[in-house]
Amino acid sequence: MSMSNGDYVRIPLSGSFEDQVDQELQGTLEHNTNIESPKTESSLGPFSFKFYQQYFDVDTSQVLHRLASAFIPNPRINFIQHSLKPRADLYGPFWISTTLMLAAAIGGNISNYLQSRREVSSWHYDFQKVTLTSTIIYVYWWLTPLLLHAVMHIHRKNKKPQSNDAESDLTDLLERSDTDSSSFHNAKNANKFFDVLSTYGYSLAVFVPVAILWTIQIDILQWLLFLVGIGISGAFLVFALMPSIRKEYPKLATPIMIIIIVVHFGFSLALMIAFFHGSPPVLDPLSHTGYIHQQNVLENNKQLSNITVLTTNKPVYH
Repeated sequence: MSMSNGDYVRIPLSGSFEDQVDQELQGTLEHNTNIESPKTESSLGPFSFKFYQQYFDVDTSQVLHRLASAFIPNPRINFIQHSLKPRADLYGPFWISTTLMLAAAIGGNISNYLQSRREVSSWHYDFQKVTLTSTIIYVYWWLTPLLLHAVMHIHRKNKKPQSNDAESDLTDLLERSDTDSSSFHNAKNANKFFDVLSTYGYSLAVFVPVAILWTIQIDILQWLLFLVGIGISGAFLVFALMPSIRKEYPKLATPIMIIIIVVHFGFSLALMIAFFHGSPPVLDPLSHTGYIHQQNVLENNKQLSNITVLTTNKPVYH
């Protein structure tokens, strides 16, 4: 059959063939529309037990590997990408923080006893140190990553999307429905926060042996341990967080890292001075009221005994 002027002639097909094609197309469309993005536990929300359960599902070998990375920081290895991925954990950081709390509280009391054992006749365990150490450690471990994540999240919201970011967001939107896309981004933000939280938790590991050695009452040794502890943990934080911050926030990378180092330095210094590096009683007598009171009582008793002797030996005249 001849055709002219670019006309096309539709060739009729058999009814069975058309029905087969329609069924295949319909099945393909239904298959594509029914594909759901893998649901993560992060989409359950922070008030769900399963939300936190996923961060405690970790092997002992993984925890030991991450501990080794915290004690021996390597600038050529990205801790978050190579050690924490595909999922960070809170099991290791929780026990590290708890162990550090107990080590600081017990070590602080031992240090206080060694400082005052020659000046006071009785000594009592200070249970307030447990409360103080738990407050300092857990607030630092949770609040610092939370504030850091909040600042970066606000900056991300206010930042104008670049071309690559727009293409990435467009791809995510095309691959997911609106609801799934929202859940995906919420889970992604939660994972970023727990990456930072886990990193901060592992950075405290080096202070556990340092806190035990801080009980030795040698000033030079205590300050040397302080420098070693803050050097290792600070380098670990910088090597772990700098690549991600520099990639996503190139203009804020330097100020953010300076703030991280300053806050970490303040935490380490407060931990040492508050619990281990107290002044000796002779140099600061006002802080040892019990010792002063004991000396005053002894002096008064001595004076009373002298007066009694003088009164007894006084001659009697008739």
